[in-house]
Formats: sequence, C-alpha cells, structure tokens
Amino acid sequence: MRGSIIRQQHEVLNVARQLAMSTVIAWFGSLSFDAQKDALDRMHGEHEQSRAAKRAELVTQLAALGYATSKKGGRPRANANGGGNGRKGRKNKVKAKYRDPKTNETWSGRGRMASWLKNKQDSGEKIEKYLV
Repeated sequence: MRGSIIRQQHEVLNVARQLAMSTVIAWFGSLSFDAQKDALDRMHGEHEQSRAAKRAELVTQLAALGYATSKKGGRPRANANGGGNGRKGRKNKVKAKYRDPKTNETWSGRGRMASWLKNKQDSGEKIEKYLV
C-alpha cells in the first residue's frame, strides 16, 4: 500500500515538472531576443551557483570517505591514510623481451608488435633470435 502511494506521488511530481517546464518554455518563447539573452544569463548564473553547491557537497562526502580532490577537477585520489579502492599509481615499466642488437630497439612483447620486429618477421627471419 505504502509503495503505491509513493509511486503515485512520484508520478504527480513528474507531471508537475513537465507542466512547469512547458510553461517556462512557452514564456521564454514569448520574450524578445534581448529579454531571452538576459533570462539565459540569469539562469546560467543560478545554474553555476547550484553546481558549485553540489560540488562542495560531493567534495565533503568524498573527504569523509577518504578521498582527496584536486582544484583542477578530475578523478579523486585516495588519501595516504587509507580509504579508497586500494589501487596504486602506474606500474613499473615492463622489461624488454625482444632486442635488436644493431639498433638496440626493444619490444616488451605486449600490445602491437614493434615495427622493427614486424619487418624482420615479414622478411622471413625468426623473431626468437631477438629474444633477450
């Protein structure tokens, strides 16, 4: 019973939002160009204020969970005191698995084959002779 009442309340709110939006759109269309520009400027200012408030709220929540946020934005980093998902930064470089003795070019064996090694393979050479 309670669930159906809550669903009905959500439906009523959605209808009210749709009516309000269509009313605002109709009102906006009736304005002159300059009045529309002024209205857009005011709405942009209001949007920026609410966006800043929401960001501050989220930063506070992230700090409570042990994350630090940068001023530039981007992804939050876990603080040194714990929290977060335990991921570390970049891993160490992978050691070279193949090396060309003449040019000292290397390939780790990961990802797309290095062009120098692919050229050797295409010319009929065995790539095993370049194993480190």
